[in-house]
Amino acid sequence: MSFVHEPVLLEETLQLLAPHPGEIAVDCTLGGGGHTKAIWQLMQSTGRLIAIDQDLAAISHAQAVLPPQITVVHDNFRNLRSILLALG
Repeated sequence: MSFVHEPVLLEETLQLLAPHPGEIAVDCTLGGGGHTKAIWQLMQSTGRLIAIDQDLAAISHAQAVLPPQITVVHDNFRNLRSILLALG
């Protein structure tokens, strides 16, 4: 089975976040990785990007299509504080 996901409000999200090279960013709802990939491109593949999702199918798909420099975490974003503390 293939994982299909179309990013919603991608341009609007990128305009509001306005990620820059070298920054640290967190995508709390990785899903299919569309927003994560676009954020990473705007960061010019520098800095740190952490992507969180509790759906193992989403994580598996995203890890197959995203660069390995992006940290993918299997968890619920309600645990954001402990996730970020664990990652340093």
